[in-house]
Amino acid sequence: MMFLTSIKYKTLSLLVFFLIFSKEIKAQVALSENAQISMLTCSKGDDLYNTFGHTAIHIQDLDNNLNIVFNYGMFSFGGSSFKDQLDFGVKFVRGKLEYWLGVEDYNDFVSSYRRQDRWVYEQVLNLDQTEKQYLFDALVLNFAPENRAYKYDFFFDNCSSRVRDIIVDAIGPVFGDENSSIHEPTHQSYIDLINPYIEGKPWLDIGMDMMLGLPSSRKASKYEFMFLPYHLKEQVSLAEGLVLSEEYLVDFPTRANEEKKFQLFTPIKFFSFLFILIAALSYRNYKAEKHWFWIDRILIFVSGFLGSLFLFMWLGTDLLPAHANLNMFWAFPLNLIAFLFVKNKKWQLYFKFVAGLCAFILLAWFLSPQQYHLAIIPLAGIYILRYLKLINFVNK
Repeated sequence: MMFLTSIKYKTLSLLVFFLIFSKEIKAQVALSENAQISMLTCSKGDDLYNTFGHTAIHIQDLDNNLNIVFNYGMFSFGGSSFKDQLDFGVKFVRGKLEYWLGVEDYNDFVSSYRRQDRWVYEQVLNLDQTEKQYLFDALVLNFAPENRAYKYDFFFDNCSSRVRDIIVDAIGPVFGDENSSIHEPTHQSYIDLINPYIEGKPWLDIGMDMMLGLPSSRKASKYEFMFLPYHLKEQVSLAEGLVLSEEYLVDFPTRANEEKKFQLFTPIKFFSFLFILIAALSYRNYKAEKHWFWIDRILIFVSGFLGSLFLFMWLGTDLLPAHANLNMFWAFPLNLIAFLFVKNKKWQLYFKFVAGLCAFILLAWFLSPQQYHLAIIPLAGIYILRYLKLINFVNK
């Protein structure tokens, strides 16, 4: 999707070079009547950065020697040094990673997907000459050095949503005006929408579910669905009179989800097994009137670390989808300190409190405004069990 990577641009025609880069050129290129503007949708890949597919805009005007792709999905991994990679990771986590609009040669763009065995679908837009020129000029303006970079947001500002917005800006409310049903909330949240893309990747699934907060559980409208390239492609096809023609430029079978494959090591299986194991050990300790505090220290430290990370993602980053994360009910940030005081009687009231928070998650599961991963059920059960065991032993 918005993760197509490149640190340099493909070779452009001489005309485009002067059009985009020369400060001396004041007038925009006037597209010919034979110019054609289309939307390209690319299928998802095997890597994390292309899990959700991709969207771009193809400009073809042979009279002006133009055959290029405007691509809002460009970003750099940075250099190969540890410092560069760390800087990339910190910027991404803080929501300050810059993406930019790039321009590529059309044939190079399509060939890169053919090499990856990923399909490319073209929808030629039915635009009049004024709309074509407006859209092209807007893209050129976006590509100016001072405009091309933008702060990437997974749900609200990416390669797909930017293409949707620039089409609407050029043509008008082609998907429906503000009173249209396309703007009404559906029964699907943002998390529901991305889940089909990560089936077969259970640890990525739980990782994303844990990191995403309340905004990600909000019910989305079909207009908002279009942050995903496949949904944008569908809505462009459905928009009355918008598509002149459509076809596969590169045709490969869509990568099948891997959820049908049996996977032994999944989060729900792992945490369920861990719950059974810890329950058995806790019962054995209870009968022997013992308590293994090291188990509590590890569990409480891990929850405190994760809770502090969730709190930082909320208060210290610009990533709106990660804000107000209710996973902090079981991963309580203060646990990062509390693990040092598991034997202290004065802290047992605190442990009763966090045990209650874990229980609240389970009791209010279907009423919660935030969606939790199913593996949180045995995980919260582990914490409730150990908190109660700890409180019982210390207070004796």
